[in-house]
Amino acid sequence: MSEPHAAVRREPSSSGLLAPPSEDEEIPESHPHINTSRVCIHIDMDYFYCQVKIRDLGLDPTIPVAIKQKYIVVTCNYPARALGVTKLQRITDACKACPELVLVDGSDLRPFREANAAVMQSIRSCTLSPVQKLVFDEFFLDVTAEVARVPSSSSSEDVIAAALRNFDPPLRACDASRRDVALLAAGDALAKRIRDTIFHDTGLTCSAGVSYSKMLAKIASGIRKP
Repeated sequence: MSEPHAAVRREPSSSGLLAPPSEDEEIPESHPHINTSRVCIHIDMDYFYCQVKIRDLGLDPTIPVAIKQKYIVVTCNYPARALGVTKLQRITDACKACPELVLVDGSDLRPFREANAAVMQSIRSCTLSPVQKLVFDEFFLDVTAEVARVPSSSSSEDVIAAALRNFDPPLRACDASRRDVALLAAGDALAKRIRDTIFHDTGLTCSAGVSYSKMLAKIASGIRKP
């Protein structure tokens, strides 16, 4: 995916496919001095363009697949990357690196727009927090107000405790009692619900990062990419 950034960039997506600028609410980046009471989520769809075509065409997701426009491979799935196919590679070079590569035309953006709208609908079904769309495959959410309202009940404590166990690196016992950590854990639980809902509704997988700022959340979302 694209390099982490602090400011929103209205430019081609990380896959090289052109997409219109976001018309959703723009979420400002936090002050350089980190506000640890803020909770941001970054949703990053996994190899979105390939994943949409693999789903729509009923292809085997374990085989190498690439999306082409004219004579260029604009993006590819993880099996293709493992065999030497790269983004913005000439088709002839990609086929030399991976003779079994399945090429799918991606010049028609309508399937991607429709998939993007379905993902946005899934996200909005999980939260009333502001959502900012970046091109087709990335979304930022500022869930600060939402997680701050998490009630102090046994059920919510169980959810937060489960999220704390997923922190990387593992938290020390003294860290788990901090208010900012509890807020991040609540954000993690919400991110998991969003991911599960997107997959249930669309059949598409995504990664999520949760942190104090958009930039850190974006970095976090790439740590455990497939």
